[in-house]
Amino acid sequence: MPRNLHIIQFLQERILAKKKNKPLISKPQLKNQMLTILIAIAINFVIFFLSKIHNKSSA
Repeated sequence: MPRNLHIIQFLQERILAKKKNKPLISKPQLKNQMLTILIAIAINFVIFFLSKIHNKSSA
């Protein structure tokens, strides 16, 4: 739930920045941020998956 709130907040900031007519984040920075988010999601998924396997094998 807080993650969704953060996304909404981010979008609101983007809209405000567009109204002011200057980008909040430059294109390369945005790409890096997207990449960082994707990597974080991937790592979380792997950790979750490994913990599931570990729980099954120990049970």
